[in-house]
Parts: sequence; C-alpha cells; structure tokens
Amino acid sequence: MNFDELNKIIAEETGVSICPICGTPYSPRHPQQKTCATEECRKAHRAKYMRERTERLREEDIDGWRAKRAAEQRKHRRKKKGLIIADENLRRAEEYWEREKARRFVEQTDGKEYAKRQVADTLARIPKIDVSGFGKEKSE
Repeated sequence: MNFDELNKIIAEETGVSICPICGTPYSPRHPQQKTCATEECRKAHRAKYMRERTERLREEDIDGWRAKRAAEQRKHRRKKKGLIIADENLRRAEEYWEREKARRFVEQTDGKEYAKRQVADTLARIPKIDVSGFGKEKSE
C-alpha cells in the first residue's frame, strides 16, 4: 500500500484528508481540494502539477509544444515592445511640455514684468523725437 491509498482509506472513514506536501491532516472545504490550503503547500502543489503537465505535453507532441511556446514568446516580445513604445511616447510628451513651458514663460510671469517688456518694446519701435529745440530760446 502506498501513501495515496492510505489517504483514500482515511478520507473515506474519517472525512479527514492528509496533505500530500506537508503531511498535515485537514478537512477539505470542497471535494476537489488537494492540499491543506496553506500558501506554501498550494504553491508547491501547483509547481509540481505544472512540471508534470509540461513533461506530459512535451512527450505527447513536441512540435505542438514548440509551436505553442514560440507563440507565447512572440506575444511576450510584442508586449515588451509595446511597453518600450509607450516609454518613448512618454519621453516625447515630457519634452513637448517642457518646450511649451519654456515658450509660455511670458504668460506665466507676473503682469508687471509683462507691462515693462511691452513699454520697452513699444519705445524701441517709435522713432526718436528731436527735442533739441525745446526749452532754450534762440538768441538772434
């Protein structure tokens, strides 16, 4: 008799199962429960199941397995490339907004500075007025 057969006998008679990972007795919450529901046991059982499934699928159809893995790898690479593109778009957006911030600095500053710049700009555009004849009387 092996361990699995003993577990079946104990489970049928007492309603208590034994965890195949840690050996702890537990009462299952549902009929398909395989472990005692601790995090470590569930992870170990899942890893064991996935290893056995992978080996079984490889033995059944190695070409199908390779095709499936290749498709999964392509999907992962596309996703990774998408993330790279998203990072590039984010970088370009940040550069754009930095340029806009620098360009709109005038709009963000205080109104007094704007007024001073406008006065200076207006005075620079007006031609100089000759005022040399005002204020002094000509002696003739």
